[in-house]
Amino acid sequence: MATAYMSFCRVLSVDTATTALIGVRQLVSEAENGKPKWDTIQINIACGGGDIVAGFALFNELKEFPVKIITHNVATVDSAAILFFMVGTERVACAQAGFHFHQPAWTFASKDQLSSTTVADARRWLETYQKMMCEIVSADTNMSADDVRGMMDKGATLTAKEALKVGLVHKISEPNFPQDARWHQI
Repeated sequence: MATAYMSFCRVLSVDTATTALIGVRQLVSEAENGKPKWDTIQINIACGGGDIVAGFALFNELKEFPVKIITHNVATVDSAAILFFMVGTERVACAQAGFHFHQPAWTFASKDQLSSTTVADARRWLETYQKMMCEIVSADTNMSADDVRGMMDKGATLTAKEALKVGLVHKISEPNFPQDARWHQI
């Protein structure tokens, strides 16, 4: 079988995550003579972050697809987009790519008259989301959850070489696409 390619060059939101999931579902469903056309989907990601809920949705749904997923950082994968990147059973970065970690943030629907309960709830959610993200990243790298939390707390940025050392990426490589490749653009 062969590899299909997808490019994700967007801010991570519920809408862009949904579009990505639809795109992967479409590629997975393509068949020729009753057999799947693709056994691998390479997702090239350039994303400065965004909605952490969308990041968790992509991570949890894509890891269950019946194909090998390769994620390739072609620019920067920051913040919640790291969850999307971690889906790859093979994770690659361009030599001049980076990864930025920081604490999750919350945008309140109203800036006026927030109760202490609302603020306390948001704090608990943020702490839980950060803990979950630390566990996801540490589960498939050389970093402990405490290492990841430390990077998030200080707002750390890793180069591709640094990401390779800690196991965030498996190799550093520039994109190489066959001319007749099947592409899906987000």
